[in-house]
Amino acid sequence: MSLLLIFIVYIACVVLLGFSGGVGREPILCGAAFAAAHVLLYALVFRKLERHRVLGTSMAIIGVGIALRLCFLAYPVTDDMYRYVWEGRLQLHGDNPYVTAPAASQYAAVDPLFAGISHKEMATVYGPVVMLVFRGLAALCDGPLSAVSPLVVFKLFFMLCEIGVLLLLPVLLRQWNRPAHWAALYAWNPLILLYGAGEAHLDTLLVLLIAVALFAHGTRSRWRWLLFPAVGAAVMVKYIAIVMLPMMINRRNAAALLLLPLPALAFLPFCHPDMFDSLRAFGASMHYNDVFPAVFRVLPQWAYVPLMLACLLSGLWWTWLLRQTVPLGAMALAWMWLLLCLPTMHPWYLMPLILFLAHSPSRPWFLLSALLGLQFFVLDYPLDTGAWRPFDWIWIAQFLPMFVLYLYDHNRADQPWLEPMPPLQSIDIVVPTLNEEAGIGQLLTGLREARETLVAQSRIAADRIRVYLVDGGSSDRTLEIARQQGVEILTVEKPGRGHQFAAGVDAGDGDLVVMLHADARISVDTLIKLQAAAEKHRGLQWGVLGHRYTHSTLKMKLIEFSNRFRFHVGGIAFGDQGIFVRRLCLDRVGGVPRIRLMEDVELSLRLLQCPGRRDLGNSLTVSTRRWERKKFTGYTLQVLRLVTEYLVRRRAGADIAMLTDRMYATYYGKAKESA
Repeated sequence: MSLLLIFIVYIACVVLLGFSGGVGREPILCGAAFAAAHVLLYALVFRKLERHRVLGTSMAIIGVGIALRLCFLAYPVTDDMYRYVWEGRLQLHGDNPYVTAPAASQYAAVDPLFAGISHKEMATVYGPVVMLVFRGLAALCDGPLSAVSPLVVFKLFFMLCEIGVLLLLPVLLRQWNRPAHWAALYAWNPLILLYGAGEAHLDTLLVLLIAVALFAHGTRSRWRWLLFPAVGAAVMVKYIAIVMLPMMINRRNAAALLLLPLPALAFLPFCHPDMFDSLRAFGASMHYNDVFPAVFRVLPQWAYVPLMLACLLSGLWWTWLLRQTVPLGAMALAWMWLLLCLPTMHPWYLMPLILFLAHSPSRPWFLLSALLGLQFFVLDYPLDTGAWRPFDWIWIAQFLPMFVLYLYDHNRADQPWLEPMPPLQSIDIVVPTLNEEAGIGQLLTGLREARETLVAQSRIAADRIRVYLVDGGSSDRTLEIARQQGVEILTVEKPGRGHQFAAGVDAGDGDLVVMLHADARISVDTLIKLQAAAEKHRGLQWGVLGHRYTHSTLKMKLIEFSNRFRFHVGGIAFGDQGIFVRRLCLDRVGGVPRIRLMEDVELSLRLLQCPGRRDLGNSLTVSTRRWERKKFTGYTLQVLRLVTEYLVRRRAGADIAMLTDRMYATYYGKAKESA
């Protein structure tokens, strides 16, 4: 199908939604148009749009985005809009919207907007910044814009917020080094158009403030000071935006944190002992379309609340630790985790996340955005019966496909947005050693057999597959055995795998670098599998060969599983898993870190900037000697403690060279062990 035809059908679907008069009136037709528009948008952005000289430009995407929003000018606003106007007017009358619920107001009987407000018994749950915005808009409606409906004035304000985001998108994409046409992921997204431009939820203001914060986070200009005021203002619009804050803080901007509390001054006009009562009631007693809370709600209330809080905080904690080199990816992941943990998840709650998807695309969340059109059936039900009712089949139909796609997509390196790697022409294999005479011969023999197998079955010449043995000062027969195998031998003055791997990488120029421990045993088809993966997954940038231990006990099976789980979920590989990486990516992240210990963890953290990773399965057999020398539980806990300490101290800004030197001494003790 041609780009023009896809674009025309997409426009038709969006226009149908814009002029539907409310998607709940025709849920089947509108739901189909909503889902189809998502599919067509995906095809446009990742299949067609980049090749078009006009539609793929920033100016065209913004222009079409504004035109599409105009199609929603007449779309009925959300019932929340009546509350927005009401709370603005309430402030003009001298009342506190955090204390006075609509039903308790003396103006309930005379204000025609009262009937449209939902949850009339509850005071506001919104942040104070947006309350002041409501007050300003209400003053305009009572003054110079008195001839215009207040609903129209408020909607136009949120429409302007949307346009502000569109104007910032090209700037953000340049900062992020993302293609200009990815702006359509937000500008043309049907969910954004329907719930932002159409229903005019206050989340449009939230997204604008987040966009300003992201701009300030990425710029080196004089506008950097906007970062924390913008984040603080976003939090004062919707408190849940606080999840982004820890991911933004680093050593360079920590001093500017003094500006963060400024937006909190907006609380001053509303201070009252009961001002958070409605927020507590909303969080504790209301739930709708939730994920993890729906699963855990079977538990007693005394167990449910702390469990959900622990679930949320633990996810944010590990995101903060494991994504410290990719702050924007961390913010996106934090928002995803937050949505899964919220007791209420309306479709417009995804609006900030969709902005992040322009930086870190995700097919599962894009699919969920499309499937949220099933909520139109929930809107249709009260039109017929006058009662609100969720449906279990809608919940299952939304989230089951999303999680299935997540499992299918996770760590796949064939996503259309991944940078394609050039064809694999050469491989460098680096092996660090220190007194490895017991097993180095077996590894080198296995490498020779694997190389011969690859040469026989591919176009890669034998001289383009090189093995570098980098020795840290062996005093046994390690080097003698290596010379008999005919591999290239390098030596370093300072032992430690990071220094040795770096020396081996610098010595070669292969398209792909494979880093192996000396106690590993490689299967004969490993290099064949590696080349096949590179050909099949053009976006494959790095990964692990995968391993199993020589002694297949239950304890070692648990270690194997934990290593795979850590790599798949956290992206952290250990050296005994056999790390491989494209040299293009390795050079991009500064090469192998020259540190004595934790070089595998540090390298993994850096390589998270290269999202195309994959586990090739059990291609290596690794010795269990470290677990045999030490008690299993004590050694396992020591490794966990050191890795966690490294992540925390690194996040806190510690000098990693000094930190790892100290850890090296702790890990190996005074005894000389192999590298």
